[in-house]
Amino acid sequence: MIELQTGDNTQEIIIVETAGGVCSPSASGAHQADVYRGLRLPVVLVGDGKLGDISSTMSVIESLILRGYDIAAVCIIETDDLGNLDALQKTLKSLNIPGFSFPALPTPSIIPLDPWFVSQENNLQIPCNNITKINWTILKPWEKKLPKYTGGLLHNIKPQ
Repeated sequence: MIELQTGDNTQEIIIVETAGGVCSPSASGAHQADVYRGLRLPVVLVGDGKLGDISSTMSVIESLILRGYDIAAVCIIETDDLGNLDALQKTLKSLNIPGFSFPALPTPSIIPLDPWFVSQENNLQIPCNNITKINWTILKPWEKKLPKYTGGLLHNIKPQ
C-alpha cells in the first residue's frame, strides 16, 4: 500500500500484483485477466526490455483492451538497453497510454531496494519523479470515475 499525503488528507493506493501474465491460469483455471476483471482496477503493465518483449507487451496490451481493462501506464524495465519503450511509443501514443522506462534492477538483489532507487534518481538514470507520475497517471482518471471515494483530494496531488 502506498500513502500520498497532502495537508490533512491521505490517499491510499493498494497495488495488486499478479504473476505469470494476463492469460496465465488462476487457481480456478480461468485466465487471471478474467478473474480480476470484476474489480475494475486500472492496469500498470510492466514489460521487459529484452529481445522479443515488444511483441509480448503488444500482445498483453491487446488482450487487456479486448477484455475492457483501462491501461493506466506501461513501464518497461530496460534490461538490455534495446530501446523497447521507444519502439512501443507510437502505439502507446495512439492508445493514449503513457510509457515509462526504468533501468534493470541490480544483481544480485539488494534488499531493501530503497537506497538503490534513491541512487538511481540522484544519478538521473530514472527520470525524476517517474514514480509520482505513474501514481498520478493511475489516480487522475479514477478521480473522474469515483469522485465520492477521492473527495477531490487528487486536485492537490500533481507531478512535478
